[in-house]
Amino acid sequence: MKIGAKIKSVRKHKGMTQAELAGDYITRNMLSRIETDDAIPSIPTLMYLAEKLDVSPGYFLCDADDENNVDYIKLSIIADIRKAYIEKNYRACINICDDLDYADNEIAYALAKCCIKGAQEEYFHGRFMSASDFISHALKATAITIFDTSSIVATARLLSKLIDTVNNADIYPFNPDDLISDASAEIFIYFKILYLLYIGDRESADVLFSVHQNISVIYRMHIESYFLYTLEEYKSAADILEELLLTHEPQMSAYMLYKIYTELEICTKNTEDFKRAYEYAVKRNDLIARTKK
Repeated sequence: MKIGAKIKSVRKHKGMTQAELAGDYITRNMLSRIETDDAIPSIPTLMYLAEKLDVSPGYFLCDADDENNVDYIKLSIIADIRKAYIEKNYRACINICDDLDYADNEIAYALAKCCIKGAQEEYFHGRFMSASDFISHALKATAITIFDTSSIVATARLLSKLIDTVNNADIYPFNPDDLISDASAEIFIYFKILYLLYIGDRESADVLFSVHQNISVIYRMHIESYFLYTLEEYKSAADILEELLLTHEPQMSAYMLYKIYTELEICTKNTEDFKRAYEYAVKRNDLIARTKK
């Protein structure tokens, strides 16, 4: 790879435009000529470009078949990923992933971790299309690396399931056995109890709930309401759900809000409070519409 091609490659990896890299030091037209190898940069120009791109000037001067080529670019990319991760700029990770022109275990693993974090963030705020994009990139990265990415894959599968549940307007709990490998995880306990109640295995749900009273207050209150919901004690179930919304709504994911709005609609409809039932139906439908933007 020639000097110009290397400069262009690093610039693209960093998501920089030609104008941003050129700055006030050289013209964008000159940089374009350098990148196409129609012009050879002077040493001062090369030093300037290396500093702006945060790589060693030696990277641009080493032989094309020098194995250190990859090391120069790799160190720069990992530094960019680390910075994006710390700043929660997960979209930058996708840009890096899209621009990669070679596979590397460490880089792919770092990207997978970054992208799944981005998926979780977008999912929580109900931006499901963006979350699905992150999930796709995370899984793409896990397919490259030889490192253990089982937890990343499991998280991706769970998030996809939760997103599909809302997108398909599904109101029924699902069995987490095939989605969450850690049976001691709080989220597994939560989904497992809801599923046991849904299929009518109240005894097993009671036992599991009594053993795990230390789960988060949001999960606990929702489970308590669902106990009453399955017993058709709709007024009591609605009281708990409305208290949950009043005290913890900002901490709830879009999926959780979808479930609560749906159950409140059903509870209030069954207590013949049709005005509130309509209000919760509108809230649920508005939430679903927002997740598809």
